[in-house]
Amino acid sequence: MSDDGKLILENPQITSHAPLASLLATDWFDTGRGDRIGYYRPFVKLTLRATWMAFGAKPWAFHAGNVLAHAAAVLFLGLLLSTFMPALPAALGASLFAVHPATVQAVDIVTARSDVLAGAFVLASCWVFKCAARSDPPKPMRAVVLASTAFLAFASKESALLLPVPLLALGIAQGIGRRRLLSLLLPVAAVEALFLVTRMLVVHVAPLPNNLAALGIGDRALAFLTVVSAYARRLVTGLPTTRLPSVPAGVDLGVVAGAAILLGAVAVVVVNRGRSFASFAIVLYFSSLAPALAIWLIHIPRWKNELPIADRWLYVPAAGAAMLAALILSRLQSRTAGVAGGGLVLVFAATTWERAAMYRSQEALAEYLSAEYVAADPAALNPRERYYAEKMRARNDLMAGRVAEGLDHLLEADRIAPALPDHLSVIAQAEMDLGRPDRAAEVLERLLSPEFEADPAARRQRADFGNDTMARFDRAGPWHELGRAYGAMGKAANANEAFEKAALFARGKPDEAAYLLDLGLSLARSGRPGDARVALERAGALRPGWDRPLRERQALDAGDAETAPP
Repeated sequence: MSDDGKLILENPQITSHAPLASLLATDWFDTGRGDRIGYYRPFVKLTLRATWMAFGAKPWAFHAGNVLAHAAAVLFLGLLLSTFMPALPAALGASLFAVHPATVQAVDIVTARSDVLAGAFVLASCWVFKCAARSDPPKPMRAVVLASTAFLAFASKESALLLPVPLLALGIAQGIGRRRLLSLLLPVAAVEALFLVTRMLVVHVAPLPNNLAALGIGDRALAFLTVVSAYARRLVTGLPTTRLPSVPAGVDLGVVAGAAILLGAVAVVVVNRGRSFASFAIVLYFSSLAPALAIWLIHIPRWKNELPIADRWLYVPAAGAAMLAALILSRLQSRTAGVAGGGLVLVFAATTWERAAMYRSQEALAEYLSAEYVAADPAALNPRERYYAEKMRARNDLMAGRVAEGLDHLLEADRIAPALPDHLSVIAQAEMDLGRPDRAAEVLERLLSPEFEADPAARRQRADFGNDTMARFDRAGPWHELGRAYGAMGKAANANEAFEKAALFARGKPDEAAYLLDLGLSLARSGRPGDARVALERAGALRPGWDRPLRERQALDAGDAETAPP
């Protein structure tokens, strides 16, 4: 799901015995090629590496790791709540967090373990802080444990970087003296400073330019309030994020709702002077959400005016919301609290069960989103959403064997966004299936041309769509498809060159042997048996248990090489 393939299956830092330094000193997205986007999550990489070393590529093991991390987060929330209120509302609050639909994405997507681990260690830090604050006399070991859990939170995800803020709010809510408060916060501040210096040395990158970064202060404020209301709506209703909110053109209902939520939160904290559990829960909610609200610094790839939000970013805020729900339940009579809280837990649990079906596979998620976009009125969709809808319609047709109809939708997607590379290989495959290799070659030549990547207008369109595919574009597959198209057209020399480039771009990857085989067959058909033998021998050496290259080489030696197009 999502980035699981790239960050786990295609990452030798996880799947091999690479030095641990390669995990600890690289960006979250650096899989050995120097890619950097400014995320540093070494502890998550270590847990993924440990899972792979213990269980190999078994999906259940990785998902079990996420579930265990979520269980730990629920446990620490329950322990923290139990220090503030009776057992029943504390248990109900933890249960609400355990089954809240907003946590599904973080728990179900393996690489979203970063959100879950950060949340677990943030909640563990709060509980340890509470225990350390009320111990008399002070116990130095608890400060050491607090610094350790805080460090692991920082090393899991950037959303934990403001952890000292809710810890300070927790200390104020408990009326802890300044000296004791300072003695507990200083070790946390020290390990955070150490982490930030390390992070800067290892992965510091300048924020990518994006349209949101150019917003004026007024538009930023409106965008901020829109995101606050969008997140609050998802926490209350449990609805998934399928379409992203846009930058508001003015004061609309979303802005008003966001302002009301923010003002209400500030009022609670101010009226209580921060000396209440509600104040702490509110501070935890907003401080954990704050990194995700920095929408003008890092724009997740989307349409230029969309505001990036994601359900997995709600993991820790969902814990804050569960705290507030538990606080309300604690003010009710036990029976009323049990009925109300238990009913809400059951409703959320049923919603979560249904939501989990979205994340069974990438195909299941695409199916869910497909229904959302395809059913929508095209006039209500922005260009990125229309592009996605056409791709989904094409996917549905192609899977049903309606190649011509699917191609029509792909060509419509190409009219919407001709500079995006994502659909072009699919168009070429459809043209090949329809017996039109010349058209397939034309599309692939366009995709692989230097002009396609470098054209300023094309770059602007990709920036508008937030599409970064060209930055990580794997050319091996398109070159291979182009070789097939040339071969079907009888252009042997062109086919040889294309297959050769496919093998070159696939060097060190799983498909290299297959591409070398096709290169060998193409060379044999074009009357170059010596070069064909070399390619076939390389293919056989890369995949020793595969006998096809040996058989083709034997046939070539016998003068009976395969002559059909690959």
